[in-house]
Amino acid sequence: MATNQTFEPNYFSRIARFILHALPLYNGKGRLIDRTPLGKLSFGVKTLDVEALDGFTIRIIPDDLIGRQIFLTGCFDRSVSDVLIKIAQPGDCLWDIGANIGYISCTFLNRVENSRCLSIEPLPDVHALLCHNLEQFGEPRAKSMMAAVSENTGLGRILQTHGNIGHSHLISYEQHNDNIIEVNLISGDDLLYAFGPPNLIKIDVEGHETQVIRGLSRVIEENQPRAIIFETHGGWPRGELAQQLKNHDYRILCIAKSYRGWSLVTEDEKLSMATELSSDFVAVPNVSYAKLLGLHRFSRPPRLVRPLQP
Repeated sequence: MATNQTFEPNYFSRIARFILHALPLYNGKGRLIDRTPLGKLSFGVKTLDVEALDGFTIRIIPDDLIGRQIFLTGCFDRSVSDVLIKIAQPGDCLWDIGANIGYISCTFLNRVENSRCLSIEPLPDVHALLCHNLEQFGEPRAKSMMAAVSENTGLGRILQTHGNIGHSHLISYEQHNDNIIEVNLISGDDLLYAFGPPNLIKIDVEGHETQVIRGLSRVIEENQPRAIIFETHGGWPRGELAQQLKNHDYRILCIAKSYRGWSLVTEDEKLSMATELSSDFVAVPNVSYAKLLGLHRFSRPPRLVRPLQP
């Protein structure tokens, strides 16, 4: 993918960036961007290098939803990365399934001592950016694979969503669209054989969660990762997805978000001043469920390493 690193933000984008960084909100900035004219902000370059809140540099697609949020706020889905960090231990290995450009992977590698990460992303252009962003951590710690995780190996088809690459998703062979790309599929067993077991797993696969968990059955059964963080839409996870996790003796907690932070809660709990129960969940082994129930963080986001000027 061609790059242009000489881009100079215009006055409007600089002011918006400065204000968003100054706002004392832990969550909610992304929605503020997506639901205002900021969500239509166009940069005119394909990629751009920016500094994340945690002090590492990440190459983004600024006209994409995730890239735009990182440019304007310095982060994306802060609660998910924070939950991972809270649960992680030095030396842990994370499997980042559906890594996109690698914001979660880079945050994990940057904040967890001696950690390792396998980042998996099927789209070629996005995977190229992912590889670039992981280079700063070195191959012994950061590895990537261009594939989509599923229950079987083979070939699959992804419908690309322009303007929101993170919403791209696997589809059936019966569907037809000009934005479809063929990708390699890989199972959890193959990943285990090639890279060794994970301590933590993050899954963001836009509706393919059940198949991914099914493909990770042996990985979960034999290695019992400390936590599996996943996104699913449509309310509390039910059906086959929930049953699979239950069969592995895992229980589900929700990452409930407020403007001040987040907390891990049960389906029946309500977080004081919560703005939403969100679509992000954590599955943890039954033996550690009580310890993680109520795990939380309430604070202001960290300041930029170098404060922005309007």
